[in-house]
Amino acid sequence: MRQGQTCEINLSPIVGAEINKKRPAVK
Repeated sequence: MRQGQTCEINLSPIVGAEINKKRPAVK
């Protein structure tokens, strides 16, 4: 279960960058 949390945290910045590219106003 800890792996899932780490995966989310690790993907957080990646997903954030993708969302930022699609919607730079999401910040």
